[in-house]
Amino acid sequence: MCPKAIMKFLVQKIEECFTLRFVILNFSGIYSFKCKDNFSLYKKFGYTQCIDRELEALDSSEISDCINLISSCIYTKYFLVENYKENVQLLEVYNLGKMKLDTITIRVKNSQDKLIRKYNRNNFSISKNKQLFCFTRELQSVKLYFMENGLEATSKKFDSIEKIHLLEFIEEDKKLVVVDIETTMELKKDLEKDNLDNLATLATRLARTSGNIFQIDNDEKVSSVLKEVKKKEEEEKKEKLNKAISLENELLKKYGKKSNRQPDISHIVHYEKKVNFGPIVTDKEPWVSSDYERNSYCLYHNQKGTEVETLQLIVGRSTVQIWHQIQDGNKNKDSLPNEGKPFLEYIWINGIPVNQEREKTRIRIEEFKYSSKLNDFKLNDFCLKVYWYEKVSKDRSKDELDNSK
Repeated sequence: MCPKAIMKFLVQKIEECFTLRFVILNFSGIYSFKCKDNFSLYKKFGYTQCIDRELEALDSSEISDCINLISSCIYTKYFLVENYKENVQLLEVYNLGKMKLDTITIRVKNSQDKLIRKYNRNNFSISKNKQLFCFTRELQSVKLYFMENGLEATSKKFDSIEKIHLLEFIEEDKKLVVVDIETTMELKKDLEKDNLDNLATLATRLARTSGNIFQIDNDEKVSSVLKEVKKKEEEEKKEKLNKAISLENELLKKYGKKSNRQPDISHIVHYEKKVNFGPIVTDKEPWVSSDYERNSYCLYHNQKGTEVETLQLIVGRSTVQIWHQIQDGNKNKDSLPNEGKPFLEYIWINGIPVNQEREKTRIRIEEFKYSSKLNDFKLNDFCLKVYWYEKVSKDRSKDELDNSK
């Protein structure tokens, strides 16, 4: 007899009342106790012949094998029973709280899983809304079934995965997390850093709740695996963006032109050498009466036949604006956006009051990074950092003004 067991507290809702059950699963069977009646035995269930045969075939000295076999049949409050009859795989899901069948039998004809059952354990998950049942034999394929009628919804084979270790529905059942053996090996490496003696206990270091996966390290610290995955994804995206938006795409500079075609030294145009970019707007802050510094950048410029489309970013004294223009000499102006003239797509203002707006409070560019690769919105990815000085009270010195951003 296996001297260890799996213990769970389960809440059962009956109409408007909640009942707390304490369930023990060991080598002998499943025991359900009533918590409010001094843990009196409520019900006892034996395993199916299929599970009994597997448990009896195990070496009683290998406690972990016994626990792992029983654990592979459990997900939160559900217990999976699997049988075979004439090459038909039967899957039944029982509710441990109610101690009764929770879904009709799922029948899989011509199943070959019986041949590999000896070497692989079940792995399954149930969606939070109790509508979907996901099952795998730890290999490369997963199958989704409807809980209501047991019909197969879809299946998916992951050719890049050697062996599936864990399944979990996340994000309100919109996504399914599949943890493969390589991910598990990465977790093992982390555990090795914690001087963990027995890496075979890795399975006991991962715990699932409905919609999340937790890892317990050697110091008994609990952390969310999904949060770590999302954090890593964000870091990879940031690293990818930083590689794309780099000084390798350093832009050239030239002066813009005034209405008389003379160079405008107050308007700096930043452009790529390979792009024939001319500013579509030059001065879009009419409330500024004096000359002021502007910086323009090409975010998108493309010519397709006779159609020319341009997106321009212009940084002025108190605003950051994006202008858009689509021109086509072969089309009627009425068929073009804004009759082919530039139109404003975006504007941001630094909020300096008009009576304080002046040269010293102008927007200054700290950094501009740019990628020549277009994203899904026909834009070149870019990063713009700006700052400005604000007028302060007379109690603060001029040095404080000059040093404050």
